[in-house]
Amino acid sequence: MARKVNDAIDAAARRRSRKGTLSVGRRELCDYVAEVSSEFGHLIRSHNLRFLDYLLAMVFEEAVNQSRLASHSGSSSPSSPTATTAGPND
Repeated sequence: MARKVNDAIDAAARRRSRKGTLSVGRRELCDYVAEVSSEFGHLIRSHNLRFLDYLLAMVFEEAVNQSRLASHSGSSSPSSPTATTAGPND
């Protein structure tokens, strides 16, 4: 039985090793990173982890900045939600 499990794990690892592509634009990706980092920031602050909160605030700010740059360069559709509506301290 252990051999079947190992074979299944190996097969899954081989499938994952193939390079995949992400079918979202730069702005949408940056907006998502900003949103996720903001949510993690809420969790981190509730546990008083100040350094992690600082790092996540930097991630949030850079994601917002990159999203703005992407929207000005026209590399994404204008209908995507903006990350500037929620800050890391919200």
